[in-house]
Amino acid sequence: MLTLFAVSIFPLLMVYASLSDALTMLIPNKISILLVGVFLALAMVSGMPMQDVGRHFLCGFFILACTFTLFLMRLIGGGDAKLCAAVALWMGFGNLVEFLFLTTLIGAGIAILLIALRKIPLPPKLRLAPLLQWVGETRSVPYGIAIAASGLYFYMQTPIWSALVAM
Repeated sequence: MLTLFAVSIFPLLMVYASLSDALTMLIPNKISILLVGVFLALAMVSGMPMQDVGRHFLCGFFILACTFTLFLMRLIGGGDAKLCAAVALWMGFGNLVEFLFLTTLIGAGIAILLIALRKIPLPPKLRLAPLLQWVGETRSVPYGIAIAASGLYFYMQTPIWSALVAM
């Protein structure tokens, strides 16, 4: 029962992050903080060697530096930068390139969809509907959806998943 709860936390946080981004165009800091804290707790409980934990944190810090640079260039939002780094912490270097590639593909698909939707004239009241509010935006893309979807896709290939399932 504890294992089921432990392996469910990451997917639940990914769903919460993507829904929050879709509905509000914001990803609360608590999601990224919880991802880091839960990873550390589960790594300790599962017996992950400290060297591996350190490598995962190094991966997260590396991605945070990259995504923070993109944030400073106004290419992505701050919540996206933090979420991507927190998910990269869970991925580690083993799946990092694939995770980033899939995130980019999904994000590009969302951006293309939004470009098409933004060309359709919508009544002002409809643009204020929670799921459609970003259709009226001129540049914003809820990239947290892409990060969460890619994270979910690779989650069962992460070392933390393997360690928890083996418990």
